[in-house]
Amino acid sequence: MFSSPYFLEIQKNPLKINPYSLKTVKPLLDDHLAKYMVDELKVQESSKRAIVKLCLGYAMAIIAASVALYSYTAKKFQTTIFWSWVGVAMYYFLNLIYFLYGKFYDRHAVIRGTINQGKDKIIHFEINSKTVTPRGQYVIDCYYSPQSFSFIGNIPKFTVEAFVETFFDPVGNFHVKEFCQFVDSKIAKNLFHKGE
Repeated sequence: MFSSPYFLEIQKNPLKINPYSLKTVKPLLDDHLAKYMVDELKVQESSKRAIVKLCLGYAMAIIAASVALYSYTAKKFQTTIFWSWVGVAMYYFLNLIYFLYGKFYDRHAVIRGTINQGKDKIIHFEINSKTVTPRGQYVIDCYYSPQSFSFIGNIPKFTVEAFVETFFDPVGNFHVKEFCQFVDSKIAKNLFHKGE
């Protein structure tokens, strides 16, 4: 079933976590969903999210290092006050942008990418997830479009859900095979047939 050495290893030696803590279950399922889509189903993952976060992070680090270096090399403390305040203000502004980007745009996103179906048929998709606390459900929203999209207007989507305990035994061993079968039957089957 698996071609990726990562999934073959997990199938032999299952990961073990607390299946009753949704705060630990959701990141594990999200990571494995994205990894399975890329490694096994061969979808193209968009790197836009990572590039935006890296650029903001590097800009903040450069500003912080510049202010620290300038403060260290200046002869008088009074001369550094203005530029230190400017650097701190820029740092907090970029930090606010980073926070808002993660909070609103990238909040539940697991993976964004494209599926190439040959002969100029490309499906753009985004998969978001959340856990519903009282029932312990893992809910996945899949948005798809033949054109590149931003979240303006009506975007076709479908929703799938499963109980978290489906993928874990009572001791907390992660059943990667059941999870990947769920992804194949509920998500990949629907996404790969949208372009036909």
